[in-house]
Parts: sequence; C-alpha cells; structure tokens
Amino acid sequence: MPNAIALRPDLDAPALRGLARRSKDAAQARRLLSLAVTYDGDSRTEVALLGNVTLQIVRDWVVRFNAEGQDGLRDRKAPGPTPLLNAAHRAALLKIIERGPTPSIHGVVCQCCTAPGFLETQSHYAARCRVLSRRVARASSGLR
Repeated sequence: MPNAIALRPDLDAPALRGLARRSKDAAQARRLLSLAVTYDGDSRTEVALLGNVTLQIVRDWVVRFNAEGQDGLRDRKAPGPTPLLNAAHRAALLKIIERGPTPSIHGVVCQCCTAPGFLETQSHYAARCRVLSRRVARASSGLR
C-alpha cells in the first residue's frame, strides 16, 4: 500500500478551521474543514465518509492544497469546449468579412453565405449559415 501524501507542515487543524470560518466560499470551507480533520489524525477514509466524497477526491484536495494553499480548494470554472476555428482561420474569416463578397464570383451579396465555402476548403469545418452569421456579427462588431 503506497504512503499517503502528507499535508503541508506550515499549517495545523486550528489554522484550517480559522481559514474555513473566514472563507466566503461554502465548498472551500467544507474542504478546509475536511482537511482539518485529517490534521487531527483521522484517516482519509473517515474524512471521505465525513465529506461524502471518495478517497480520490480527498487525495485531489490534498494535492491542490499542498500546491496552491487554500485557494487551490476553490471551485474552478470548467474550461469548456475547444474552439472549432483556430486563430489562423478566424483571421482569414475576418479578412473575408472585411473584403466582402464579390457578386460575380460568389453569386451572393451576403457575407455569411460567402464564408462557409471558404471554411470548408480551409479547415474542413462545415458551417451552417445561421451559426456562421453569429460569428460574422461577433467579428464585425470588432471592426467598427
């Protein structure tokens, strides 16, 4: 059985309880109190049962607390999905928007109908006109 990851030696249970008392974030306070129980000598299994979480989550709390202090125990915003267009494709799309369509070449007079064909050939990203029109509106608002 591997050894448990030790908690920071510069703090103790009363200090963590004080930090939890002053914390405005309820989830952070709950995690600090759970780690305070660990400092008191209880096992991580008991801490996991007390916090109604798994042992892996308690381990993650300890790793984050050791690395970042009490700020490591705050909830973090999820990163979200990765963008479908990279920076080069967005720059090329912005150039198309700035240039505008040529009716004799593109057969249209709307920018959102010119760009999907470009995007399919350049990035293998098939965009519907409605989705792309939102991107065009967002990009063209930066041009003004």
